[in-house]
Amino acid sequence: MKPLKLEMQAFGPFASNEKVDFTDLSKNGLFLICGETGSGKTTILDAMTFALYGKGTNELRNKFEEMRCTTALWGTDTIVRLDIECKGNIYRFESILECKQKNLERKVQVYRLINNQFEPQFQNCKLDDLYGKGTGKNHIPGYSENLIGLTYEQFKQIVILPQGQFERFLVSPSSEKETILSEIFDVKKWGIISDNIYHNAELKNTDLQNKKADLKSKLDVENVSDLEALGVSINDIKKELDVLTKSYNEKNIEKVKETIKSKRDLLESLNQKEKLEKEYNALLTQKD
Repeated sequence: MKPLKLEMQAFGPFASNEKVDFTDLSKNGLFLICGETGSGKTTILDAMTFALYGKGTNELRNKFEEMRCTTALWGTDTIVRLDIECKGNIYRFESILECKQKNLERKVQVYRLINNQFEPQFQNCKLDDLYGKGTGKNHIPGYSENLIGLTYEQFKQIVILPQGQFERFLVSPSSEKETILSEIFDVKKWGIISDNIYHNAELKNTDLQNKKADLKSKLDVENVSDLEALGVSINDIKKELDVLTKSYNEKNIEKVKETIKSKRDLLESLNQKEKLEKEYNALLTQKD
């Protein structure tokens, strides 16, 4: 939200029509509102909050009718008119006390600049509707909050900061400062990104915890406490397996050797038998 122009008439100490061109003042960057006590410094700020939120800068200056200049001539309407630029559009907030024959009639209006013409944003709304307790588009406070992104209190603390109020912002709770600064710098999208990162981290953490639990159950089966102990156990098992394999191989070799020996013994026996049979047959031949 960027203030462009402010117009005041028969408002506070300003009996005639006064205009403040913020675009001209802001050309040099910062500017200072200064003057003698009672010269109308705070009234400028009151005019802005009355236009946007229907209230002054403090509880003692919250009735628009009481802000009418006492030296203004009857027939001179009391006017506060504020032009602002917000979200690429230009809006005009206007609050008027029209002088009737015997009384003052208040009118409130909000316009938006469309094709170089200020078009009304509210149609046929009663004053009670505009300043109701709701926050919908047909209520001035709610309309301003939705448009600017700041509540009345936040606007006073950050944009206006009237006399003595800067200290109030400095000493306000951290949670309140965070809310105000978040609204000003529009960090909503970063909050969404942060929430997504946190959500993904939570999912990965849950998955990690499940894997840890599964690993622990497997370690318990092996009767070890951690991965290092499991490594030692695996190495011991490997050594034991090597010993068993070697022993198995050695036993097999011995078994084969025994089989060969037995086969050789059998073969030798068969050879002896064959030799004896030949000798026996030879003896029988000699006998005949």
